[in-house]
Amino acid sequence: MNAGNFSLIGEAKRKHQSNSAEISALTEDTSYGIRGAYIFNKHLAVELSYQNYGEQEFIFQLNALTPEINIKTETASINLGVKGSLPIYKGLSLTGRFGLAYWKYVTQQTSSGIPEDNTDFIEFDFYYGVGGQYDINKIIFVGIEYNLLKLTFSPSTKHEIRNLSFTVGARF
Repeated sequence: MNAGNFSLIGEAKRKHQSNSAEISALTEDTSYGIRGAYIFNKHLAVELSYQNYGEQEFIFQLNALTPEINIKTETASINLGVKGSLPIYKGLSLTGRFGLAYWKYVTQQTSSGIPEDNTDFIEFDFYYGVGGQYDINKIIFVGIEYNLLKLTFSPSTKHEIRNLSFTVGARF
């Protein structure tokens, strides 16, 4: 069995930090994704996945004389990477992954309810993660994983995504 597919559902915690606009936000939302893999052996696989990290919303005011600004964002990525597995006991394995994420960060900004600006940021950054996997039988497996993706827009603006996911997969 050299190929597998997975579905993922979890919770993404996002932290947005912008020094230029003095914005800092920490939010959570449901994440979901799908992943395919080519399994070379019990220790190594190559993976391709799509992950949606949900939405984030924050409100801020530049100063007391300006209207409130509301920003809604959505983040998703296509990831290509490698997964390493270390079998530890009868179908139970520790896993680690590392790869390149092609991410898209979509913003919709309004001021006093009036749409002002829609911006898409698209870039590449590295992701990495750790987890565990349990083989129910030779075909079906379940797992839990924790992944980190740091998006860099500029030296003064960063967005960090910490994603905890439950996975269900099948080998074929």
